[in-house]
Amino acid sequence: MWLNLYGKPVAEKKPLTEAQAQSREKQRLLHQSCPSEDDEQIAFVNWFGIAFPGVLIYAIPNGGSRNRLEALKMKRTGTKPSIPDLHIPEWRLYIEMKRTMFSDKTSDAFLAQLEMHNHLRTQCKETVFLAYGCEDAIRQVNQFRLNRQR
Repeated sequence: MWLNLYGKPVAEKKPLTEAQAQSREKQRLLHQSCPSEDDEQIAFVNWFGIAFPGVLIYAIPNGGSRNRLEALKMKRTGTKPSIPDLHIPEWRLYIEMKRTMFSDKTSDAFLAQLEMHNHLRTQCKETVFLAYGCEDAIRQVNQFRLNRQR
């Protein structure tokens, strides 16, 4: 029996079948070949700064890996879960960034994000869209701007 860092027993996992192992390896390789959400967001924010100089865009810290104390401090100071990643206040636009190959569309966290998006649209009259990668975000922002000009 193995113990974790706190001396608690860790349940032993059953070995994977050959098919399960191959499936996991395939997913791991696909995951590695796809840019991270952070990389996609960095590329988008850089493009946005060039395409729309002077228009404020900012990131909203509401997820990621944090220690317990930092997470508690963020919660106490008003950080809310499920708020989209980026905000462009001048345009009343929120953008939720996802990896190009995002597939976890049934997780509780993702469903909570969709609920928050709906709240922002209906109660706050904000525009919210979900972008699967930098290119999708660019396409949606360009379409949003085109629709606003009409």
